[in-house]
Amino acid sequence: MQWFNNLKISSKLIFGFGILTLLLVVLGLFSTWQLKQVNDKSAEISTNWLPSVTFTSDMNTNTSDFRIAELQHILSLTEEEMSGYEKNMAQAMNVFNKNDEAYQKLISSDQERQIYNAFKDKWNEYLKEHDKIIALSRQNKNDEAKALIRGRSQQLFDEFSANLLKLVELNKKGGEDASTASTELYNNSRTLIIGLLAIAITMSILIGYIISNAIARPINEAVETAEKLSRGELPQSMKMKSNDEVGRLIESMNTMTDYLRNMARVADSIAKGNLTVEVNPQSSVDVFGNTFKTMLDSLRTIIRELRENSHTLSSAAGELVAVSTNQSAVITEQASSIQEISTTLDEIRATVEQASDRAKSVAHVSEQSLEISKTGQQELEQVVGAMSKIKDQVETIAENILDLSEKTIQIGEITSSVNDIAEQSN
Repeated sequence: MQWFNNLKISSKLIFGFGILTLLLVVLGLFSTWQLKQVNDKSAEISTNWLPSVTFTSDMNTNTSDFRIAELQHILSLTEEEMSGYEKNMAQAMNVFNKNDEAYQKLISSDQERQIYNAFKDKWNEYLKEHDKIIALSRQNKNDEAKALIRGRSQQLFDEFSANLLKLVELNKKGGEDASTASTELYNNSRTLIIGLLAIAITMSILIGYIISNAIARPINEAVETAEKLSRGELPQSMKMKSNDEVGRLIESMNTMTDYLRNMARVADSIAKGNLTVEVNPQSSVDVFGNTFKTMLDSLRTIIRELRENSHTLSSAAGELVAVSTNQSAVITEQASSIQEISTTLDEIRATVEQASDRAKSVAHVSEQSLEISKTGQQELEQVVGAMSKIKDQVETIAENILDLSEKTIQIGEITSSVNDIAEQSN
């Protein structure tokens, strides 16, 4: 059945419906032929056997009427009566001849022809005897006429009447046989038509099942694969069992699955930091592949620029560290100088305090000297306060410079990490 699977869906449908149409044509032709046979049998009954029975029965009646008129002619005493019966015999003969002519056209077998010929011979011989009888009757030789009509004429009448009855029975039997044959033909035709109809229905169901199975099963597999792809799964490739539209659909879905699997492998490599993988778009209209290729090229460019910038940043960080180290040394020296100034101020304060104490002990110093000493003490205290603020500010500057040194070191570490990433990308 592989040849059937390789057919296009339209060809499968045409093939299936073609077989069904052929079966219907065969069934229709057979039914028509059988109906024709039944109709022929019915026609044979209505156009042959039944008219033959009618004509032969009428012929038998005509000959009987003819003989009755013949007997009445012998018994007639007057010319008028004789003429009347002769007229009756002529009418009976006329009707007989019409029936005889019509019946001859319906004779359908050799047996029927032989019986008819025998009847005709006896009838013609009977008519010869009839002429003799009528001649004697007209001469009023009734006794001789009676003797003749009771003799050879009666014998001939009985013989051809028997032949007519045989023809009637033969045609009746022919009609009955035709009716029986028509009934048997009808029964056989009905059985054969029902059988052919059952075969056509079975074939229809079988063909429908084969075609629907050949189409629906791979489509269901394709739908399942599409549903898995919609959930982000990458299923195994489906088996292609035909070269029709469904087979090409499965082949396309297998190609798409392999393509997505390859793109997933590329994406996984990029996620792990491997930028050496290659992306080969299927064509110029491959949006997914071209986008991936552009993204990979952009990442490589960014890493290259980061590597170049990391070298520049590393040099700048080195210079910043050197400057920070020099500034730290200068600040340390300034802090030492400020510490010395603070110590000197403390000493000055102590000296001033001693001078104040000495000024207090000299009670006899003039009031002007005392005021001058107090003014000098206040100015010294203001100087000491200003120097303390300078010391605090210098210490703050030193802390800021130390923080700057630590941040410079961190920048150096970041620069080192960027260099490591750049080297891995290469």
